[in-house]
Amino acid sequence: MPALAALPTALAVTFLNPAAYVDGMVVFGSMANQYTDAGKWAFTVGAVAGSTLFFIVVGYGARYLARPLSRAVVWRWLNLGIAVVMVAMAARLAQTV
Repeated sequence: MPALAALPTALAVTFLNPAAYVDGMVVFGSMANQYTDAGKWAFTVGAVAGSTLFFIVVGYGARYLARPLSRAVVWRWLNLGIAVVMVAMAARLAQTV
């Protein structure tokens, strides 16, 4: 089964990723500390639900967008859009300095 063969790699990428621990413990932990005990549990439930929803959307979104993103013209437009956003952000930052 191909899915079973990919399982060790998926587990390694998931659990050996230091950024996941920094995000999950340090960032979320420091954000949760501003709430009371009941609020911390609500924050935790919301963070877990949001994370689960995010990964489901990423997985199904990748499957849904695989065909359109396999065309070079789509990538050209996507890169152009990214370039426009970056230039706009740079101009905005240049104005504030």
